Amino acid sequence: MEFKRRLMRLAIDSAVERTIPKLKKDHNRGIRSLVDLGAQFASGERQKAFFCKLQEIARNPKNPYSALLIRAVNETDTGIVKRAGVNLGYTALTCGSGLLQNYSAKWAVPLPWMIQLDCPGCSAGQLSGVLREGGNYGILSYIFSVRSREQFTVLAKLAKEFQECLFWAVIPPFLADVQTSHAVRELKNIVVIAEVSDTAAFPFEPLKAQRLLYGFLCRDRKPFDDRAFLSAMTASGCLFGVYTGAAPLNAAGKRERRFFYTSGKRRIPLALIDLQRDVPEIGGQIVPGSGYQVIHEDAVLRHQFDLEAILRESSR
Repeated sequence: MEFKRRLMRLAIDSAVERTIPKLKKDHNRGIRSLVDLGAQFASGERQKAFFCKLQEIARNPKNPYSALLIRAVNETDTGIVKRAGVNLGYTALTCGSGLLQNYSAKWAVPLPWMIQLDCPGCSAGQLSGVLREGGNYGILSYIFSVRSREQFTVLAKLAKEFQECLFWAVIPPFLADVQTSHAVRELKNIVVIAEVSDTAAFPFEPLKAQRLLYGFLCRDRKPFDDRAFLSAMTASGCLFGVYTGAAPLNAAGKRERRFFYTSGKRRIPLALIDLQRDVPEIGGQIVPGSGYQVIHEDAVLRHQFDLEAILRESSR
């Protein structure tokens, strides 16, 4: 990041830090302040249109997005909420979007605004070049498929080096432990996504104890129809659930759903994210056709960690 952008980021970081405590006192005003801050720094037409939509949402005090943000502020470490918000809202969707638009026009193909890296055999030193090149193109949000403690160590090194990026760590249940939780709490720029296949096992206690920003992932659509399961996920501290299956969540005659609310006097929101639908929709606000790109280790090694060559190959 150039010097001017670093100064701007520091100013925004400070403003967000001052606003977060206000959210706990005056929810609606605090949310409007955050959205107005983002709109103030939006430059391109698509960015401005995106934040205008957010401003319309923020003006409605009953919208579920506000309820989810309040829940995040109340249940998550303030430093993590701030870092995630600034990295995603400013660095990725504001600063990065301009670069993404320029390179997409230059290559005549929409570049992904988010990359999923599935590279179990690569070191942090090898992947750092990929992330540095991605940052030059405006790609500042990364999903990491983590299957072992060694792979998480690689991710932790990258998260420490690239503090302006936001990392989404998809982990197996056994890695949702005290060691992982302490590392994520210290780094601040990792969102944890625990993959849950056994609905009877909820490995979230260490994550909740450290007040992390986390959710769950299911490849099957059935758990998203199970109110008891979703209620248990919400009670476990999950702020969101990610569905990665091929058939959309609103298939089979179901109406489109983006939120689940627990029953009872206190209705607690849980965001429902359809990876195949929602990530391209967000990317479309930046560059039409932009979404996320899965990059496997064989492509990385074949092109010797040259991200441009990898992306150009995938666009053919």
